Amino acid sequence: MANSNTGPLSAGSHASFPQSGAWSMVDIAKLPVQASIGILSRYAAGRVNPYTVLVCEALCNRFQLTARGRANIEMAVASLTTVGAMGAALEFGFGIEDLIRDMAKSEQGTVVLVLCASLREVYSLDISTEVLLEMARLSGVGGEWMPSSREWKAMLDACSGVLAATPFGLRAEVLMQLGNDGQRLGAFQRLEATPQDLRGCSSPKSIAEALFAMAAVSRKEMQAVTLVGGPDTGWLAAVAEWVLDLKISISNAQGEVTYTNINGPEIAQVHITSSQRATSQQDVMVQGRTYVLKEISEILGGEATSSIATTVSGRLEWKTALRSAFLSDFKKLMESLPSTFGVMLGSAARMFKAVAQSDPSFPLPYRTACTTYCDQSFGSGFVTNAISWFPELAKLRDNMEEAVARPLREAKLEYEASIARLRQFCACKACACSFNGFEPGADVEMTPASASVSDRTDEEGSLSHADDGERDWDPDRYCAVILAETIIVLTRALANVSLDDVNILPMRSGFEQAYGRQLTMRLSAMSGRQALNDLGQFAFCMDFDANFSFGLREKDYGTGVRLDLILELFTGERPHLSNNGVSAACSRGLCAYFSILRDVSFTKSGAGAVGIIPGRIQYEKKSYATLEDRYVIQDEEFDTTIQDLVRDGGDFSTLELSVKESSTALECLIQLPRHAGSAETVAAGPANLADLVAARRGLVHCEQSSGRGRRKPCRKMQGLTSQERRSLETEGGRIVKDWMRAATGAWFFRCQNPLVARVALAHCAAQYIYRASIFIVDSE
Repeated sequence: MANSNTGPLSAGSHASFPQSGAWSMVDIAKLPVQASIGILSRYAAGRVNPYTVLVCEALCNRFQLTARGRANIEMAVASLTTVGAMGAALEFGFGIEDLIRDMAKSEQGTVVLVLCASLREVYSLDISTEVLLEMARLSGVGGEWMPSSREWKAMLDACSGVLAATPFGLRAEVLMQLGNDGQRLGAFQRLEATPQDLRGCSSPKSIAEALFAMAAVSRKEMQAVTLVGGPDTGWLAAVAEWVLDLKISISNAQGEVTYTNINGPEIAQVHITSSQRATSQQDVMVQGRTYVLKEISEILGGEATSSIATTVSGRLEWKTALRSAFLSDFKKLMESLPSTFGVMLGSAARMFKAVAQSDPSFPLPYRTACTTYCDQSFGSGFVTNAISWFPELAKLRDNMEEAVARPLREAKLEYEASIARLRQFCACKACACSFNGFEPGADVEMTPASASVSDRTDEEGSLSHADDGERDWDPDRYCAVILAETIIVLTRALANVSLDDVNILPMRSGFEQAYGRQLTMRLSAMSGRQALNDLGQFAFCMDFDANFSFGLREKDYGTGVRLDLILELFTGERPHLSNNGVSAACSRGLCAYFSILRDVSFTKSGAGAVGIIPGRIQYEKKSYATLEDRYVIQDEEFDTTIQDLVRDGGDFSTLELSVKESSTALECLIQLPRHAGSAETVAAGPANLADLVAARRGLVHCEQSSGRGRRKPCRKMQGLTSQERRSLETEGGRIVKDWMRAATGAWFFRCQNPLVARVALAHCAAQYIYRASIFIVDSE
């Protein structure tokens, strides 16, 4: 082996790799392998088998990059960065010694990297794996020489996210959507309700055939190639243009050119004929230099396939994301009912403000369910946040701001009236079904607010009630009510989210998944009847899970659900996180983490803040998919710890993150000394801490103050009724200075100086015992 720790992994001379035709794996197996220990350790740290990479390099030796395509990839890799956690060798992103940087040092490694990354930008992990398997089969790899599907998946995971902040995903979606403006992805479909106009997925073998055809063109072995298939041929066009720098031309089934990058007399090197669905030929047809892509569902012969596995999706620009994701249904809503839609959003923002301010009109259990109190999640901040992420809503600003300024009681009535108007306008199967949370006669009993003339539904926009005899939702339409609720939930989820790379865009399938979550909640309305009776239609936008339960039970991690929502939007896939308190998670090459891992902050804007970065969790140069809280047992010296913290005063000079790999996960705790000069520490799980601080503030609201910024101790906890006080065992509670423990065991903390951080951290040492009796008090 080489002595140097730098340089790419290589097998013999790349010139000895077969350029075309079938392989003789016996000959390939005789090639010598050169790699340093440092290189092998980086492959091991990335969970990738070097042999799988070498096989894939041999496959990709057929491709020839141009200067422009190579520059695109080099720029993508160079822009990848990391952010570090506090006091630990823990990073998020792609580190300087990540294996992808070693892969990018050779021509074949670069092609492997971009091929795997581009597949994962659009296709599911299963389909991407099948494509690589088919490429290997077409090249003669088989039997004992074929890497297992698990090894292919590990390599795909390692390369995922490299192109997440590049224009590739957006380019692929634009090209796939050409001439298919009304097509749905079916990301949330059920087997009995598949959209009629559904974006199909070509068979992996067809995709592999087409890739090798384009490779032959890139090496000048063929002058041009014609590809005939469904909408996902747009991905092939994006690869041809962005990676291989080929001249392309895209036509629809009628022969009309919908896109070309050709200027002047040049001819197309890759000509694509794209139809709404892939061909129904029995086999992949190769007619001269024309490749016909077959749809995967036809190969399976009608067998059931996962909607996620066959979903084909690219990324969307924020400025047109809602229109691109929800198609004509969003456009009709904005054109026909702009005032009602704006009033609904603004009224929701006003009610979220009441929850954040612990308004007693909301029962305590629902105030407990609130998991975010940052300014962007309620009131006028909600309006600004919504327009910031979704500029298409800017035309609704006046209606939203007017609704936010109204009294709470009026906002509640306006919200219910807006739901009634949207339901009447939409009249889809979901709206017509009485089991989806629309109580019989509810619309008639509500006192509707005055509607503007522009909100009168015309005959074209108003649809008759659908027959709900077969199913309770329509897969070919986005319900106006559920669509509006989805936008509200996404706006709340995106409050206090920061992108470490501003070029990261959401997945189109992520919007469909978010809509599917909201639809599932509507279909589960019968399990939330009590919440609907207490809150009305607003219950569907609260921080609940599909069973209306988060925040209402002990040990629920409501902020973890928000982490799910955010990852789902940016990756189009549900991460399926564990229930062990996840503070960072990776999916499809993107990492979402609580900012508390970088800086412990208890401000409204800091608590529960989430960061997004391309890459994965890296500790000691090894890669991980999740970061979980380590289990903390009850602190036997809990009361003594609190007394020491308060007596010593000041803030700790050291605050460290303790990270440890267990047999099941990467686990961590925030650690700090018990008191000044002590070698003993107090430990807290970051996810639990973020959840506690985000979910336990606002339940009690203190408004007493004196002149010159000084405060008086509260003689009464504002915001709690006497019955609620008894149920919480806080009768007689007071806030003295910055903390107080009531005789019955309830703790109240006011976020005004660094001492609070120390005390709250200490409380997390008993997270499973004292959790219900900890409250954060904000003063305005």
